[in-house]
Amino acid sequence: MDQLNVKEFEIETDIILSFLYEKIEKISDFLKPQWNMDYNYDDGVLLFAIIQHPHEDSADVLQETEYQEDKNYQENSNENNVEEDKEEAYQMYSFLINKNTPSGKIWYSSPVSKPKYYEFDIESRKWLESTEKTDIVKDTLKDINLIQAFNNEIVF
Repeated sequence: MDQLNVKEFEIETDIILSFLYEKIEKISDFLKPQWNMDYNYDDGVLLFAIIQHPHEDSADVLQETEYQEDKNYQENSNENNVEEDKEEAYQMYSFLINKNTPSGKIWYSSPVSKPKYYEFDIESRKWLESTEKTDIVKDTLKDINLIQAFNNEIVF
């Protein structure tokens, strides 16, 4: 792989990170009801989180009813345990994708796969993982779909 100069690197990273941001923004409309997304792209850093809010799910309404019926048990539990149980009920999957100008690479951190570095392949015009040569767009899509927060499989 040939290396990009700094100006080309800035242009190519902005293109791919803007593309991913736009796709993330659009797919947020297809989340299951108990899920939502938070996302931001600024200065070469794309951060997004997929968050499950189980209290909006009908199964959690049942759990809340059981909680009320078993009030004596809850009154005997200390407040810290109750707070820990509530925190465990939420799930958050945070992704971080950012440019690293000194190395000429994009760094990718996902809650469902190992951290990865991507280099721009001038011939294919794609950002490919440094060792496995997988595409950053396909890897991001694969990891998002593994979370199963959407009504259907997401495709870009």
